[in-house]
Amino acid sequence: MAPNTPKIWLITGSSSGLGLEICLAAQEAGHIVIASSRSPSKTPGLVARIEARGGAWIELDVMSSALEAQLAKAVGIHGRIDVLVNNAGFAASSTIEDTPIELAQSIMATNYLGPLRTCKAIIPTMRGAGSGTIVNVSSAEGVCATPTLACYTASKHALEGLTKTLVAEVAAFGIRVLLAAPGEIRTNLNAAGTLVPVSESYGGGICGVVQQHLLDRHGRQVGDPAKMARRIVEAVDGTGLVGRREGMVRLPLGMDVGGRIGRIGQSMVDEAKNLEDIWKSTDFDGL
Repeated sequence: MAPNTPKIWLITGSSSGLGLEICLAAQEAGHIVIASSRSPSKTPGLVARIEARGGAWIELDVMSSALEAQLAKAVGIHGRIDVLVNNAGFAASSTIEDTPIELAQSIMATNYLGPLRTCKAIIPTMRGAGSGTIVNVSSAEGVCATPTLACYTASKHALEGLTKTLVAEVAAFGIRVLLAAPGEIRTNLNAAGTLVPVSESYGGGICGVVQQHLLDRHGRQVGDPAKMARRIVEAVDGTGLVGRREGMVRLPLGMDVGGRIGRIGQSMVDEAKNLEDIWKSTDFDGL
């Protein structure tokens, strides 16, 4: 597909925050957007805004047993999907000990199994076309770890593993895979997420401090979702500030995430070097 040819974008979690901004940025770049959310009837103004610019808005719930049928409907609108953006997700703050199992399962079902299911459903269409781009929206927590965010962090670590594996699996079919990694971002994610107050045993330590920080930062996060959305569209199109960067998979978004990823990477290199005598001592002799 020529670079200036409008692409068909399917974006999950479009009703607010980064998902909505990606819809708008893609339309601004001349693309055709299929926005989606669990309850389009709750955001009639946004639906009308997307439709007025030539887009469509469908009901899509990544946790629903009807997801595959909903995705088939999305493909049927234009007969193809050129760009799939797996953006739907939510966060929760709770110590591991205090986390209800049902909450942990819900986070994993939304943030990891949801993208897995959408990829499984859309890849055959892209493979048949010989082209396509999948953008999985991760987080700084995909490589870092923050107290009280264990389940969210685990879901994003899983998504990162899926994404990096998918890069190798589908490259031969002309399908690109990108991993958008926003840091602190000014959206309603904290408000929409679940906060399970830390129990008394944890309240005086780091867990209580982190939870209070999350509450204090809400509405004052430094990350601009509109700017992040533009960088994502540029990464897909190979235009603007991002342009065409050979071999790029991870797209860090935010001053905080760039620094954190760099520190984590360096710490892993240092750890491997410091423990070299140990990891060299555990293979069979004579091989």
